[in-house]
Amino acid sequence: MTAPTTVRCVLATLGLVLLGGCLEDLDNDGVVRIVCLGDSNTLPFGPQVPAPEPQSWCTKVAARLPQVLVPGGPNGEGVWKPTTFWSVAQGTAGAIDTGSSVNDGPEQVDLALVWLDPDVLVLSFGSADLLRGKTPAEINAGLLALAAQASSKRVYVALVPPLQTPICVEGLGPCESCPAGPIANICQAVTAQQPVTPMQFNEKVRELNDLIIASFPPGRTIDFYSIVNPLQVLGTPGDYADFVHFSPTGQQKRADKAFDWLFWGY
Repeated sequence: MTAPTTVRCVLATLGLVLLGGCLEDLDNDGVVRIVCLGDSNTLPFGPQVPAPEPQSWCTKVAARLPQVLVPGGPNGEGVWKPTTFWSVAQGTAGAIDTGSSVNDGPEQVDLALVWLDPDVLVLSFGSADLLRGKTPAEINAGLLALAAQASSKRVYVALVPPLQTPICVEGLGPCESCPAGPIANICQAVTAQQPVTPMQFNEKVRELNDLIIASFPPGRTIDFYSIVNPLQVLGTPGDYADFVHFSPTGQQKRADKAFDWLFWGY
């Protein structure tokens, strides 16, 4: 009988059984390689460079990787090997190819498969697609196509995070009484091409996440949605650096959730 995925993940991380469950050396080259793909919130050092510490959830996970036990000893026994973690993310990338110079999802998957020999891919797309006016159904279809493109690998899909919904005056609701300027403009329309409020945009995010959860196998989605708080009083610390990018606190929450799913299976 095979142990449940969560049990096998825990046992593998502790070195009590050969690696299985969450992470596997799928190409049997003795190294487990994880590649994260996405937009500016997944860049190796986040959207704000230089920075005193790594800003990206991907980089934060890479800093705490354990060694894993994989087959490879002279007598077939397991040997300890490092896990490697790479990012091929680009700033405004989406799941759907735009034909621009930015490497969107299809190009990022190609780069990972050709150059990095990954065992695991983590797809963190969706925000840029929604900002371009793509529908949740179109984006979900794009994510499914990326997973099919990498069908020989273990693919995880991150739920799309909400946009920040700024609270301009403590005690009032989001976007109430915001003074004239960039924040008030965002509250009126997220972009000139996408004339919706942050609250309306986040309704689309929820719709997209429902489609992702329904479309991908159980255990293959990473919750980057519910772990952050989009309601933030301006001028106070929170999960967001601006209305779309995450602060170190927000990125750390994403890193913790990704680590838990990849290494513990929950």
